[in-house]
Amino acid sequence: MNSIEGKSKKVILLIILFALIITGLNAILPMYTSAPIFISSNIIPAAIISSTLGPIAGAIYAALASIILNNIGMGSGTIIYTLVFQILEAFLIGLIWYKSSDSIFKNFLKYIISVIAFTFIVKPLSFAIFYIFNKEFIGGLSFFEYFSNAYTSFIQNNSTNTILMYRFSFFILLIIKYIVNYFNKK
Repeated sequence: MNSIEGKSKKVILLIILFALIITGLNAILPMYTSAPIFISSNIIPAAIISSTLGPIAGAIYAALASIILNNIGMGSGTIIYTLVFQILEAFLIGLIWYKSSDSIFKNFLKYIISVIAFTFIVKPLSFAIFYIFNKEFIGGLSFFEYFSNAYTSFIQNNSTNTILMYRFSFFILLIIKYIVNYFNKK
Protein backbone atom coordinates (compact mmCIF):
# COMPACT_ATOMS: atom_id res chain seq x y z
CA MET A 1 0.00 0.00 0.00
CA ASN A 2 2.80 2.43 -0.79
CA SER A 3 1.38 4.08 -3.87
CA ILE A 4 -1.55 6.39 -4.44
CA GLU A 5 -3.21 3.66 -6.48
CA GLY A 6 -3.22 1.44 -3.39
CA LYS A 7 -5.16 3.99 -1.38
CA SER A 8 -8.89 4.47 -1.60
CA LYS A 9 -10.21 7.81 -2.81
CA LYS A 10 -11.79 8.36 0.60
CA VAL A 11 -8.45 7.89 2.34
CA ILE A 12 -6.73 10.28 -0.09
CA LEU A 13 -9.43 12.91 0.42
CA LEU A 14 -9.21 12.51 4.21
CA ILE A 15 -5.42 12.91 4.08
CA ILE A 16 -5.70 16.11 2.05
CA LEU A 17 -8.55 17.44 4.21
CA PHE A 18 -6.62 16.71 7.41
CA ALA A 19 -3.52 18.49 6.06
CA LEU A 20 -5.63 21.48 5.00
CA ILE A 21 -7.26 21.67 8.43
CA ILE A 22 -3.88 21.63 10.18
CA THR A 23 -2.56 24.27 7.78
CA GLY A 24 -5.63 26.44 8.39
CA LEU A 25 -5.42 26.06 12.16
CA ASN A 26 -1.74 26.93 12.09
CA ALA A 27 -2.60 30.08 10.15
CA ILE A 28 -5.49 31.18 12.36
CA LEU A 29 -4.50 30.11 15.89
CA PRO A 30 -1.48 32.44 16.22
CA MET A 31 -3.91 35.36 15.99
CA TYR A 32 -5.42 34.26 19.29
CA THR A 33 -2.73 32.31 21.11
CA SER A 34 0.88 31.28 20.78
CA ALA A 35 1.78 27.71 19.95
CA PRO A 36 4.54 25.88 21.78
CA ILE A 37 7.92 26.18 20.06
CA PHE A 38 7.97 22.49 19.16
CA ILE A 39 4.90 22.73 16.92
CA SER A 40 5.78 23.55 13.33
CA SER A 41 3.12 25.13 11.19
CA ASN A 42 4.75 23.87 8.01
CA ILE A 43 6.19 20.44 8.66
CA ILE A 44 3.23 18.39 9.88
CA PRO A 45 0.76 19.01 7.01
CA ALA A 46 3.46 18.74 4.33
CA ALA A 47 4.80 15.60 6.00
CA ILE A 48 1.34 14.04 6.00
CA ILE A 49 0.99 14.65 2.26
CA SER A 50 4.61 13.62 1.49
CA SER A 51 4.49 10.42 3.47
CA THR A 52 1.13 9.23 2.19
CA LEU A 53 0.92 10.60 -1.36
CA GLY A 54 4.62 10.83 -2.22
CA PRO A 55 7.52 13.27 -2.10
CA ILE A 56 6.44 15.28 -5.16
CA ALA A 57 2.91 15.73 -3.81
CA GLY A 58 4.37 16.87 -0.49
CA ALA A 59 6.71 19.34 -2.17
CA ILE A 60 3.82 20.77 -4.21
CA TYR A 61 1.65 21.02 -1.09
CA ALA A 62 4.43 22.77 0.85
CA ALA A 63 4.93 25.25 -1.98
CA LEU A 64 1.24 26.02 -2.44
CA ALA A 65 0.53 26.31 1.29
CA SER A 66 3.49 28.63 1.80
CA ILE A 67 2.69 30.82 -1.18
CA ILE A 68 -1.01 31.10 -0.33
CA LEU A 69 -0.57 31.71 3.41
CA ASN A 70 2.24 34.20 2.93
CA ASN A 71 0.28 36.21 0.39
CA ILE A 72 -3.11 36.45 2.12
CA GLY A 73 -1.83 38.30 5.16
CA MET A 74 -0.57 35.33 7.18
CA GLY A 75 3.06 36.20 6.54
CA SER A 76 5.33 38.76 5.00
CA GLY A 77 5.00 37.61 1.41
CA THR A 78 6.77 34.72 -0.16
CA ILE A 79 10.38 34.55 0.92
CA ILE A 80 12.14 32.52 -1.76
CA TYR A 81 14.85 30.89 0.35
CA THR A 82 12.25 29.80 2.95
CA LEU A 83 10.00 28.46 0.20
CA VAL A 84 12.89 26.50 -1.35
CA PHE A 85 13.76 25.01 2.05
CA GLN A 86 10.14 24.02 2.78
CA ILE A 87 9.87 22.31 -0.60
CA LEU A 88 13.17 20.47 -0.02
CA GLU A 89 12.15 19.47 3.50
CA ALA A 90 8.77 18.10 2.35
CA PHE A 91 10.40 16.22 -0.54
CA LEU A 92 13.00 14.62 1.76
CA ILE A 93 10.34 13.62 4.27
CA GLY A 94 8.47 11.91 1.43
CA LEU A 95 11.59 10.09 0.29
CA ILE A 96 12.11 8.67 3.76
CA TRP A 97 8.54 8.10 4.93
CA TYR A 98 6.59 7.26 1.77
CA LYS A 99 7.35 3.56 2.01
CA SER A 100 5.41 2.19 4.96
CA SER A 101 6.38 -0.61 7.21
CA ASP A 102 4.21 -2.54 9.61
CA SER A 103 7.25 -3.18 11.77
CA ILE A 104 7.18 -1.06 14.90
CA PHE A 105 10.95 -1.48 15.24
CA LYS A 106 11.63 -0.27 11.66
CA ASN A 107 9.32 2.71 12.09
CA PHE A 108 10.88 3.59 15.44
CA LEU A 109 14.34 3.39 13.87
CA LYS A 110 13.15 5.55 10.96
CA TYR A 111 11.77 8.01 13.52
CA ILE A 112 15.07 8.26 15.43
CA ILE A 113 17.15 8.58 12.24
CA SER A 114 14.76 11.22 10.85
CA VAL A 115 14.90 13.37 13.99
CA ILE A 116 18.71 13.29 14.05
CA ALA A 117 19.19 13.72 10.28
CA PHE A 118 16.66 16.53 9.90
CA THR A 119 18.01 18.37 12.96
CA PHE A 120 21.71 18.20 12.18
CA ILE A 121 21.80 17.81 8.37
CA VAL A 122 18.58 19.02 6.71
CA LYS A 123 17.86 22.05 8.93
CA PRO A 124 21.40 23.39 8.40
CA LEU A 125 20.75 23.23 4.65
CA SER A 126 18.58 26.29 5.27
CA PHE A 127 21.80 28.19 6.05
CA ALA A 128 23.21 27.26 2.64
CA ILE A 129 19.98 28.22 0.90
CA PHE A 130 19.89 31.52 2.79
CA TYR A 131 23.47 32.24 1.72
CA ILE A 132 22.72 31.53 -1.94
CA PHE A 133 19.76 33.94 -1.99
CA ASN A 134 21.25 36.62 0.30
CA LYS A 135 24.98 36.62 -0.47
CA GLU A 136 25.03 40.39 -0.87
CA PHE A 137 23.71 40.92 2.68
CA ILE A 138 26.20 38.64 4.47
CA GLY A 139 28.97 41.20 4.76
CA GLY A 140 31.56 39.64 2.49
CA LEU A 141 31.79 36.31 4.31
CA SER A 142 32.69 33.30 2.21
CA PHE A 143 30.22 30.43 2.13
CA PHE A 144 32.31 28.36 4.53
CA GLU A 145 32.76 31.25 6.99
CA TYR A 146 29.04 32.00 6.97
CA PHE A 147 28.00 28.34 7.17
CA SER A 148 30.40 27.52 10.02
CA ASN A 149 29.25 30.59 12.00
CA ALA A 150 25.58 29.81 11.39
CA TYR A 151 25.99 26.11 12.23
CA THR A 152 27.96 26.87 15.41
CA SER A 153 25.29 29.34 16.51
CA PHE A 154 22.58 26.79 15.67
CA ILE A 155 24.24 24.08 17.78
CA GLN A 156 24.75 26.45 20.71
CA ASN A 157 21.37 28.17 20.65
CA ASN A 158 18.66 26.47 18.59
CA SER A 159 19.41 22.77 18.19
CA THR A 160 17.39 21.78 21.28
CA ASN A 161 14.26 23.54 19.98
CA THR A 162 14.81 22.03 16.54
CA ILE A 163 15.13 18.53 18.00
CA LEU A 164 11.88 19.05 19.90
CA MET A 165 10.15 20.34 16.78
CA TYR A 166 11.24 17.38 14.64
CA ARG A 167 10.56 14.86 17.44
CA PHE A 168 7.01 16.14 17.80
CA SER A 169 6.42 16.43 14.04
CA PHE A 170 7.70 12.95 13.23
CA PHE A 171 5.84 11.47 16.20
CA ILE A 172 2.58 12.95 14.90
CA LEU A 173 3.50 11.70 11.43
CA LEU A 174 4.10 8.20 12.77
CA ILE A 175 0.70 8.14 14.47
CA ILE A 176 -1.01 9.43 11.32
CA LYS A 177 0.78 6.81 9.19
CA TYR A 178 -0.57 4.05 11.46
CA ILE A 179 -4.07 5.51 11.26
CA VAL A 180 -3.90 5.81 7.46
CA ASN A 181 -2.59 2.25 7.13
CA TYR A 182 -5.35 1.00 9.42
CA PHE A 183 -8.10 2.64 7.34
CA ASN A 184 -6.43 1.66 4.11
CA LYS A 185 -6.52 -2.02 5.07
CA LYS A 186 -10.24 -1.90 5.85
